[in-house]
Amino acid sequence: MVGQVILKDGAPVSGNGNKLEPSQYNPPTQVKELFARVQKDFQTAWMLQQKPFDEFDGYSLLQRAKMDQETFAAFVGVEYVTQQNKWRWKGRKNTARNKLIGILAHVIAGMLYPFVFAQNEQDEEDKITAKAMRVLIEERLRKADYEVKFFYSVLSALVNPAVTIEVEYIEELTTIREKMKSGEYTVRQVVDEAMSGLFIHLIPIDEILFGDFFSGTADVQAQPFIIRQRRISYDKARGKYQGRFFHNGKDQFDYVQAGKTRCMLSNEEQTLFDVELDEADRNFVQEITIRYRKDDLELTWVGGIGMFDYENPYNNPFAHRRMTLGRDNSWYTIPMYPFAMSGFEPIDPSGRFLWFKSAAYKEYWEDRKINEMDRMLVDGVKLDVMKPMFLSGVAKVDQSVMAPGATVAMPQGASATAYSLGPNLVQAYNTIVSAEKDMSESTQDKIMSGQTQAGITATQTNEARVNARIFLGVFGFMVANLVKQIGELTMD
Repeated sequence: MVGQVILKDGAPVSGNGNKLEPSQYNPPTQVKELFARVQKDFQTAWMLQQKPFDEFDGYSLLQRAKMDQETFAAFVGVEYVTQQNKWRWKGRKNTARNKLIGILAHVIAGMLYPFVFAQNEQDEEDKITAKAMRVLIEERLRKADYEVKFFYSVLSALVNPAVTIEVEYIEELTTIREKMKSGEYTVRQVVDEAMSGLFIHLIPIDEILFGDFFSGTADVQAQPFIIRQRRISYDKARGKYQGRFFHNGKDQFDYVQAGKTRCMLSNEEQTLFDVELDEADRNFVQEITIRYRKDDLELTWVGGIGMFDYENPYNNPFAHRRMTLGRDNSWYTIPMYPFAMSGFEPIDPSGRFLWFKSAAYKEYWEDRKINEMDRMLVDGVKLDVMKPMFLSGVAKVDQSVMAPGATVAMPQGASATAYSLGPNLVQAYNTIVSAEKDMSESTQDKIMSGQTQAGITATQTNEARVNARIFLGVFGFMVANLVKQIGELTMD
């Protein structure tokens, strides 16, 4: 479903030039129609991830996420540097990272769990039912390692354009060998209790694809469709799907091949081709689950093979549902996307844009300014302490002379003058201090991170507290909204 296919002389070939053969996987016509629909919607959502947006300063979602993650990681990277420039400072300060860690420490100081209210049929508060549900939710969340997931959820909201959580109930099978009284062994498929139950997944930005970035609301339930893609090992896929879905007496998982997926070139011909994945995925398969909430349709494809009921493929309803009271006073269940989503601060004041402005994004330019000035300051100090020599006379001089302590052999009678341009190191330092102040105003002052220094007055400390309360108040609201969504999904 996701692979590189090239047409050569009208025939499909893979990325390495090998001719593609039609797949042995030949599902019913309705399944092929769904395959074509899903493939088209996947391409639409994938293009949205690659498209530049003004909200991201002209970058795409994935580019913005990469830049913000590099800001948090104080990423330096490896690049080719010419010999004459190796003396230049290439390090990076952890100023932005320290700010984000400081905010994280404040938010996780108190662990937040969902709170439940309940009403009876007379619309009166039902405290006993609410308390029972709170106990059940907390028990399930604790077993799902909620506290660790909460920590990384807050961190993800600080660093990424959004934090997305999936609440999922899994029943995974495993193979056991049981010894019988006769001494022989029998093979059984049983539920793997260790790998089954309620799970909370923190979804990376590139693993969830949305059908619309301007849905009119930041609520994920308003999305036309949502795709969750994962790269899982073949053995894990076999444990989840083998022996569960059959068509004409054949287990559909038998068509799944490690390192391969399927692709349809034409909706009219409806011919599926086996497509090789890249070298890193030889022992892995793609697991893609697409959900259409308005159609109450949920379909999972593993290695391009449909893992659902083939008898009537349009009758594969959502696994995650919510109770609702109908007009006839009867209870029904409606489909709900099993995702909770929030962020650091909104970008669009009207709330139309799906994504948020992370703290790393907010600090991006101040962080760049600080590091640019820091590099200039270090380089200036090097040049000032180990002065290069400017030479006059008969000699060949190139840019390699402009380096700390550099000199060159000269003929007799030549003159040498030490570097004395007098770099404004004080101004570079003042620029760094000013940028750090701007960063403190946009997120959190160093005082609130536990970094103290002489000369700080009580008034300055109080202003720092007020500033921190403002930003933590906004972010606290966003975190509370995320916890509320998780509670509702767990309650379902």
